[in-house]
Amino acid sequence: MGEASSEQQQQQDEQQQQESAACVTAHGTSCSDADAEEAEEGADDISSSDEEYNHKNFGIFQALPVDGEPDWALDEPDSAEEYLRRVRYEAARCPRVVRAEVPEAAAAGVAHVSARSARHVLPDVAPIADAPDWAKPNKSWVVKFVEDFQQLRMQLHQACVQEGYPVAQVPHVNDLEAWERACFGQSAQAEARHVSAAAGAEMTQLTPGICSKIMALEQPEVISLFLRHSQQLEEHCPDSLPLLRAQWLFALAARLEKPCHPEVAAALRAVLRHCCKLRNAVSQAGDPLLPKLNVLIVMAGAYFAQDEVLCTYVDSVDLI
Repeated sequence: MGEASSEQQQQQDEQQQQESAACVTAHGTSCSDADAEEAEEGADDISSSDEEYNHKNFGIFQALPVDGEPDWALDEPDSAEEYLRRVRYEAARCPRVVRAEVPEAAAAGVAHVSARSARHVLPDVAPIADAPDWAKPNKSWVVKFVEDFQQLRMQLHQACVQEGYPVAQVPHVNDLEAWERACFGQSAQAEARHVSAAAGAEMTQLTPGICSKIMALEQPEVISLFLRHSQQLEEHCPDSLPLLRAQWLFALAARLEKPCHPEVAAALRAVLRHCCKLRNAVSQAGDPLLPKLNVLIVMAGAYFAQDEVLCTYVDSVDLI
């Protein structure tokens, strides 16, 4: 009896051990599945985080998503997808922020080069010269001029699109000598370049022939000629504003389309700066140069918004 009881007890112990082992195995399998699910969720979170990071910093989501690991058995990617897998594999292992230690000597050299380059890239520009109140046009004059100038631009535009409008034969835009003759004529070149600031009369009408010439120009040619005239104004007439030069600047500006290209805006501001400098030197209200200067100043500063004060005068005008 004692032996039977001992064998029965031994069998019960073995059965309990087997059941315990089975429970442990089941529990381990359950834990492994849970860990795998958590790992997958973590990977999804990381992938989602990367997508959000790319969208926030670069404004784009992943354009060509790929699945799977790269096939490193290949020496070179054999498809676009394989190439993208390798790119994504390397990108996933790159830190988002990398800090590089720059030696002090190298940093000082870079700062010196940057400062030297900045001096060449950003030249010193003098502020726009102010003028006494009696030399400046009042607000009502500015508004009336801008409205008239806009009307002129609309008339020129309508004439350009109409068939049968008489236009003149003009040289190629790159033929500089021919355009010098077309703009100023043989006898007028010296006047256009070297007339004194006190000479000339008020610009009451355009010289005959200018309108028919500007009507024959396409917009790139208008821009090219305007840039050339504004540059020549600074180079050839640093202390003057010849009448013919002023008329050509005015006429070409009437053909400029808006919004202006940055290079055109810079040229308009250069004309504004030049005219303001000359106006600051005018000593009396009856100077015949003053009306010409104010016409170009208001044209560039108010209509084309190159002057912070003048452009506020015409906020109520619907400019085109």
